[in-house]
Amino acid sequence: MKTKLIKFAALALACIMFAGVFACSAAQNDMSKISIGSVGKVNFTLADYMESYNTYAPYVQYMSNLNETVKNQLINYGATLTRCYDQGIKLDEAEEQQLKQDVEAEFKKAVEAMTAPSDVTGEDAIYAAKLEAFKKQMKDNGYTEASYKSELEDNLRKSKLMEKLREQVNAEVEFGKEQVKTYFDEHLATDEEKYKNDPNAFATAYNSYIADSGFIPLYTPEGMFTVKQLLVQYENNESVSATVEGVFNDELNKKLDEVRAALDGGISLDDFVKNFVSNKDYNNDTVFVPAEPNEDGTEVEESAQTLGYRKHGYIMHEKLLSRYFDGFGVAACMLKYGEDWTEPTPEPSATPAPTAAPEGDASAEPTAAPTEAPTAAPTEAPSADPEATEAPEEDLIEKYSIKFYETTDGHKIAEVKTNVARGGIHFMFLNEELESGAATMDENNEEDPVYANIAKFYRQELENNHYTESLKKWVEETPVRLNNTYIDNFARSYLGIN
Repeated sequence: MKTKLIKFAALALACIMFAGVFACSAAQNDMSKISIGSVGKVNFTLADYMESYNTYAPYVQYMSNLNETVKNQLINYGATLTRCYDQGIKLDEAEEQQLKQDVEAEFKKAVEAMTAPSDVTGEDAIYAAKLEAFKKQMKDNGYTEASYKSELEDNLRKSKLMEKLREQVNAEVEFGKEQVKTYFDEHLATDEEKYKNDPNAFATAYNSYIADSGFIPLYTPEGMFTVKQLLVQYENNESVSATVEGVFNDELNKKLDEVRAALDGGISLDDFVKNFVSNKDYNNDTVFVPAEPNEDGTEVEESAQTLGYRKHGYIMHEKLLSRYFDGFGVAACMLKYGEDWTEPTPEPSATPAPTAAPEGDASAEPTAAPTEAPTAAPTEAPSADPEATEAPEEDLIEKYSIKFYETTDGHKIAEVKTNVARGGIHFMFLNEELESGAATMDENNEEDPVYANIAKFYRQELENNHYTESLKKWVEETPVRLNNTYIDNFARSYLGIN
């Protein structure tokens, strides 16, 4: 099963998250008294099965058999924890101290998640009220504060033991400059084959790369570039559709007037970015708006994906128009190719898949919703009249109400309106023109972007493969004594799964 390693990690995470939610309700507390067997030195109850079930049930559409998946995760968990015990893995004194602090931090986080009565004021009083509410919730679920923390500590300790085992297994993987060079040499030609004539496949790989979640594509097709934007969304942006017009209230119109006045009056691109693009008071596309510091002055941790888009922008190519709102891609291509650019004739077999919005801001990606392919209408035979002419090409600037501005330092900014949900008025500008052709790598420079990316993700790949093989071996060597008849009957009768 390809996702075994990912799902197993999620099971460990479920243990860590115990403080945030009650994994066992009062009914499940009764389930904790019902044994369903053991895997190696780890005993399981029906409550353990339900905890794993609740973790994976939301993803049932991706599984052929949810019940078997849940049982497999219990087996993986039991075999891994048994391996920890057999290896004599323990937490050292410093780690034990950190564990105590983690328990208290998770407990406090759980308390803070409660709601205090509206008439309670003052930080200490609010926390005290939340604590009382949480104690009541614990009591209703069969816990005291001591038993809750004890179970939390037990789950966290097991998770930390498995993390230490994972570190030991990863250390067995040989990795260095030679492995990086091998990957680069082996994938240079295959990436060219994959991406040279497929900008859509390249865009998907490129987005994964800038989000720091995948390998860098080692070949760039011709014509790839990126754009950034200032987006002022409609007041009713979530409900705009083909039949619902987007509207701006007085406040939004005032912002638009200020942006246009700055562009008409003359402004450098740097100042435009500083004053508007990086300003949350104007830009609804928060991908390009730096997060504000915490109240204590420390920097906010931002996802690599948000930072990747912020640095590079949205990937574009004239064959990728269907990935974006109507008009957005057209304006982007006119910025690159000039105002006389016309849309290329679609290739019959090309059906680019729309891109998901970046995690940093789900509302920001100017992405088109999937649409059904239009049914071609029957056509008449070509006219024999030599004087016959084709219909004039549509004026794209007029069609999409595109307006161009020029900054004082010679950059063009395009204004375009997209009348769709999450759309509005976009002020766009070119950010990067990607150099086409094969990538190069300095194998003697670990800070070389290509080297660093391959070193990170190829190492992860090798470590994941090695860990998966190790896990298979542990499972084979570990006695599994689960009561499958009871579990299967319970899953079928009470959960409605086979």
